[in-house]
Amino acid sequence: MNTENHFLLFGQKLKDNSELLTEKLFQKDIPDPSYQYSDIHSTFFSCLGNSLNDDEHAAFERIVQWSQLFFKRVDQFDIQIHAPFFLGNQYRSVILDYIEEYLLQTNIHSITLVQIIKKIDSFINYGASLFSNNRKQMFEQDMNKFNQAMMDKKITIAELKALKKALKEATILTVTDKDDIITYANTKFCNITKYSLDELIGKNHNHLLNSGYHDDNFFKNIVDHIKSGKVWKGEIRNKAKDGSFYWVDSTIVPIVDRMGKTYQHIAIQHDITDQKETEEMLLKTEKLSMVGELAAGIAHEIRNPLTTIRGFVQILDHFSEDKKYLYSKTILSGIDRINLIVSEFMVFAKPHAVYFNECNVIDILNNALHLLGAEASLKNIEISMNFHPTNIYIYGEKNH
Repeated sequence: MNTENHFLLFGQKLKDNSELLTEKLFQKDIPDPSYQYSDIHSTFFSCLGNSLNDDEHAAFERIVQWSQLFFKRVDQFDIQIHAPFFLGNQYRSVILDYIEEYLLQTNIHSITLVQIIKKIDSFINYGASLFSNNRKQMFEQDMNKFNQAMMDKKITIAELKALKKALKEATILTVTDKDDIITYANTKFCNITKYSLDELIGKNHNHLLNSGYHDDNFFKNIVDHIKSGKVWKGEIRNKAKDGSFYWVDSTIVPIVDRMGKTYQHIAIQHDITDQKETEEMLLKTEKLSMVGELAAGIAHEIRNPLTTIRGFVQILDHFSEDKKYLYSKTILSGIDRINLIVSEFMVFAKPHAVYFNECNVIDILNNALHLLGAEASLKNIEISMNFHPTNIYIYGEKNH
């Protein structure tokens, strides 16, 4: 068999047995797990076989594709490129073992064997150079990414320092551990609580500043909320060292570890004591205004039946006994009306149910006109009444 035929035959055997050669490669001492992808190595052995039975140009194009495939796989699986190296020695060792087996089966001239080995060695060297160039490019890319990450990190650290300074200057800031023990407090926190930093560090935040205004469920809800990893926002009334009370608008941010468990809390607070006092003052003013309006309404309601009583008392001596009896009933009705108004005022703070019933509008108007009759007579006013012949009913409360 001539040299060319041996080249073609041995090249075809390498291609046909590329997977077997890969298995033999895995039995060698491979320095890094990055090489444990069998298709990468079987492709290399196929390319090596093509270099013996194809034209050299096509074979070198295939090995370029192989090199790109390898580094694409490395990038796909996020393998650090500084670790792996080209397995040139391992490839040579596997090929030489295979050539030894091939010699036992085939009669081949020594010169032909040397030419095959030289071509294989040249091809492996070319693969190593491609690998080295690609490795260098990826290393440069990784370095660029690393440098960019470091720049971003520096920017982030600078931003965090600025944010930390802004928080210290503009807010009341505390840091507590998972058990609510104070581990850090800024100057504004010391000023509002009237405690020194030494008196605060190591103390339980809630126990030290609890004003008694909020119940246990209030704080339990806060703890449950932040333990679940959620930010809590709300208003809290605390007690300072000198016994004075103050209000803060609080935002409590839980910090969680890799396991998702809260290990500390950052409390960002703003003093809203003046705002709360202003709100309370406005509420009192609003209540006084309501009381004033209520007093004016009650005075008006009482003045009406009093005017009627006064009017009838003034003219009572000018009428007969029958008239006096009739007007006495009107006076008593007015007194009952005053008593009803006072009774309703007494229960004003405790609202009661109002029961609606059918009311005769004509009867209500007759009673009202009857109450006004005495005052009308004193002022020489005559009231004429002209009602519908049949009763008219509405649904309501007649005294209201």
